[in-house]
Amino acid sequence: MGAFKGVIIIFKNERYVKIVCFYGVSIILLAIILNASLIEIAVLVITITVVLVAEIFNAVVENIMDIVKPYKDHHIKILKETSAGMVLISSFGAAIVGGVIFLPKIIAIFK
Repeated sequence: MGAFKGVIIIFKNERYVKIVCFYGVSIILLAIILNASLIEIAVLVITITVVLVAEIFNAVVENIMDIVKPYKDHHIKILKETSAGMVLISSFGAAIVGGVIFLPKIIAIFK
C-alpha cells in the first residue's frame, strides 16, 4: 500500500509529473488516432514511463536536498542540476522516438 500512497503523493505535489502524464496520455491518444502499431504504442509507453520516472527521481532528489541543506550550497546545486539534466536527456530521447514514429504518419497524411 505504501507504493500506491507514494504515487498519490507525487501526483498531488509535483506539477511536472502531472504535465508529463498529460502529455503522455495525449501522445498515446494521438498514436491510436494515427493507427500506430501495437509495437509503436508499446515503445511510446516505455518511453513515456522513462521520462515520468526521471521526473519523479528529479523531484525526490530536489526534495531531499531541500531538507538536507535548505540554504544555497554549491554541491546541492550540482546534484539538483544533474538530476534535472537526466529529465532533459530522457525528454530528448522521447522526442526522437516520437519523431521516428509520428513523422512518417503525419507526412503520409499530407501526401
